[in-house]
Amino acid sequence: MSDLAFNGDKWGVIEMESGAEQAQGYRKEAERYAQLASSGQLDITNFARKRLAERFARMAEDLERLGSERIRRHLLYRE
Repeated sequence: MSDLAFNGDKWGVIEMESGAEQAQGYRKEAERYAQLASSGQLDITNFARKRLAERFARMAEDLERLGSERIRRHLLYRE
């Protein structure tokens, strides 16, 4: 996550924007590795590229879920 300090109500919005940008970057990498895997021969490198694409996609999903849970917790409990 980002190293932003808590700053009133702005913290959640800043975290969400930062998390959304990071998630978009992970999705972009996932697409890149998926294209590389589909354009080559069936070998260990393409297997690794496919796995990397899957991992980047999961990282983007996890980051979005974590961000939404943090914001919800902050709004509900002021943590």
